[in-house]
Amino acid sequence: MITLPVAVTLCWACFIAALLFTIYGFYIGQVGNVLIPIGFCFLFFFVCLCIFISLSYNLNKWQRKKQIGQFVRRRNCMMIGFAAVFLISMVGKVVSFYLRNITDTNPLVLVLLILAVYYGFTVVFDITYYNDCSRCDADFWAIISIIASLHGFLLYYTVIKALELEGYVRFVTIMWQVVFSVFAATSSIDIYIYAKGNIGVHEEMKNKRKEEVPLEEVKVVSEPKAEDTVRKPLELTEPTEPRAPAVVTLIPEGSDSEDSDSAEEDSAEEDTIPYCDTCYDDYSDSRIPRILTKCENTICEECAKGLLRGNAIRCLYCKKITLVNGPANLLPKNFALMDIVERETKKYYVE
Repeated sequence: MITLPVAVTLCWACFIAALLFTIYGFYIGQVGNVLIPIGFCFLFFFVCLCIFISLSYNLNKWQRKKQIGQFVRRRNCMMIGFAAVFLISMVGKVVSFYLRNITDTNPLVLVLLILAVYYGFTVVFDITYYNDCSRCDADFWAIISIIASLHGFLLYYTVIKALELEGYVRFVTIMWQVVFSVFAATSSIDIYIYAKGNIGVHEEMKNKRKEEVPLEEVKVVSEPKAEDTVRKPLELTEPTEPRAPAVVTLIPEGSDSEDSDSAEEDSAEEDTIPYCDTCYDDYSDSRIPRILTKCENTICEECAKGLLRGNAIRCLYCKKITLVNGPANLLPKNFALMDIVERETKKYYVE
């Protein structure tokens, strides 16, 4: 299935290929054969691609050892890739103004380096999570329009500067400015999409699909009928010796009753104060009950800190993932439970 990022990537690949062939034909007509330097550029691309794929694999392996979730691991690699694409694009816009001649292959090397970074770090995350991360709030498209406008103004300024050049270098410089502007704009927009979008929707939907049971697997069991029941034969046992009667000792009322009352109060105290089902410690001012917003289960803040992996907490009971944009103390408090804790604490300790 071809998703939106794959289609966009293929379109840009065709555009860049057509642009490179156009410039290559222009070079052939002006200075002769330049096949050898372009061949070395593509060799450089494949070497860089292998290096970036290995770096991405090692980074993913290191994060797995740190018990970081798959979604967070891929997003970290994606952020590294798009940040590198943006920086290389800005360097390319500057380098294209300093071309020695029209056969200078430095911009081509930077374009191939951008493609190697993209396919080494970001393509897996881009294909998997693009549609889920693009569901954002109302101000989402306004911010994207502002980012695109800034890159448009920068492109306009660089094209005006490129028109001041003379000869065939002017045409080549303008073409490279357009290419690098497109890379810089798309990478910065993607960084904003993945930073502010509904990240984690893909993981939550996947967990829901795991929990749902297909209707075909549900077996309907009818109530048993009378003819389906089986009577078990009575087993005859041998008579046993008579047992001695049990002796019951009555405890008179006195000092012992006070001890029993205190024991009952202690047990009532233990039963009435709410506690965390994860660590079995009573809730208090230092152990605040926090609500997991995805499943609405409540755990204490200390357990939430221990379960926090990256920016996600997986519930131990329903296995749903709650996203936390920061530390565990940003989870909402269970005020109803805190009122009960305060009331029970005053009842048994203040008095």
